Amino acid sequence: METMKSYIFKTDGGSVGYFQRNGGDCKLYVSSEYFPICEFKSWSKWEQYIESGHDGAPESTHEHPISKAVSYFLWEHCESVSPNIVEFHESAYRPGTYFPRINRDISNLYLHQISSSSFIDELRAFYNIIDTMEDIFKVVEPTKENITTYGHRIREVLTVACTEVEYLFLQALKKNGYEEKRQYRTSDFVSLLNVYKLSEYEVELKMHPKLGRIKPFASWDESKPTQSLFWYSAYNASKHDRGGSFEKASIEAMVNAIAAIHILLEAQYGSKIFDKPLYSQYESCFYTRKSPIWNVEDMLAPYIDEKLKVIWDCESEYFAS
Repeated sequence: METMKSYIFKTDGGSVGYFQRNGGDCKLYVSSEYFPICEFKSWSKWEQYIESGHDGAPESTHEHPISKAVSYFLWEHCESVSPNIVEFHESAYRPGTYFPRINRDISNLYLHQISSSSFIDELRAFYNIIDTMEDIFKVVEPTKENITTYGHRIREVLTVACTEVEYLFLQALKKNGYEEKRQYRTSDFVSLLNVYKLSEYEVELKMHPKLGRIKPFASWDESKPTQSLFWYSAYNASKHDRGGSFEKASIEAMVNAIAAIHILLEAQYGSKIFDKPLYSQYESCFYTRKSPIWNVEDMLAPYIDEKLKVIWDCESEYFAS
């Protein structure tokens, strides 16, 4: 019996799709903002097209032979999706495999992930921290002139925010087969830097745009995992030596720490979790201005069942794979 082959592709219009073939039976799925394409295809139809004298799908610039077939199947949808495939990759994993708390904007995976009770708990914690930050902003206007302002309440929020950042990192490591340790440190957390491409994120405070773009992970360095995150280093210093490092617990450090939570939630559950009202009922005080662009080699493919339903049913571990 022929084993199912699963492929992930991207068109020149930026659409991501999946093609699964089991002998002559094929399934095609292309994500779309409003109406995704999901349908059965027959491999024999492609073979008949080739046997009739055609040498491939001229619209496709990709040379992979299966890519040519997928491009051919996309032709009838050319008004909504470009048939020109620019990235194409055969998945090494069983269809439906996913890594917990690693989203990479894979189609529909966020719907599976946010159904967990842990997501709601983490979202509530995030909202509580935001509420306290907004109370501080009623007294101190968050402008570039005031970012060095510090105080006890600011330090408390910074501490809680950094604790939440630690929690999100810790859960991602534990769920993905990272080495078990008695105590995890930033030298462990930084192993997720490239997994999420955290340094590429840029966000803004929706109601306080004068602060400009906030990039909490832009300078994160594996050789200096604590010191290279100024806001985390500020939390660490003010926690252990409040008297000598009080001024480090500033508005700037606090805002960056809370922005880091927003970024980690998106990295773990997907950018759509705060896309209200189109995809989600939730929203954030931050707006993501720049996020990573993932190649198809970085993505996983869902299982498309006989009812053409997209399914994620096989949890795996990133660090154990």
